[in-house]
Amino acid sequence: FDDGSREAINLIIYATGYSWELPYLEEGLIQWQEGRPDLYMSAFSREHPALFVLGLFESNVAAYQLFDKLADVIARVLLVQQCGRDETHFANLLRSDRPELGGGIRYVGSERHIGYIDFGAFEKHIDRVRRSMGWPPILPGWYKDALQKIPRTDQACHGTPQ
Repeated sequence: FDDGSREAINLIIYATGYSWELPYLEEGLIQWQEGRPDLYMSAFSREHPALFVLGLFESNVAAYQLFDKLADVIARVLLVQQCGRDETHFANLLRSDRPELGGGIRYVGSERHIGYIDFGAFEKHIDRVRRSMGWPPILPGWYKDALQKIPRTDQACHGTPQ
């Protein structure tokens, strides 16, 4: 150690996080492309509309705000599905929308950087999807009283898209 102290260590675990696996899902449930799951917006299964995965991307900045925004989109898609609303538009996005989320940045050609996303490009795409679905934008303070803003399912199914 820097201070000159020593420690008897008998096990070192390297957990770099660059092995992309989903061992808890049945093989073939999600299609893979270039060693990564082929998920719309890094979260939505293209084959199974009720299958979502959150957190399977690397970003050029801290991703927690993107996780929040993506979790909100997942919740809204679940409401659309549960309420029996027209899912055609989002289904079309799942099938055909393949946004370039790298923001034009040329990342290092390493295993770690395959599928990297640019925070700004991803945030803009989330906003475009929200607008196209008729959902309000997430503004500063949105989560401060989120429980008051998210209607119960029975209320949400009878109102306008939230």
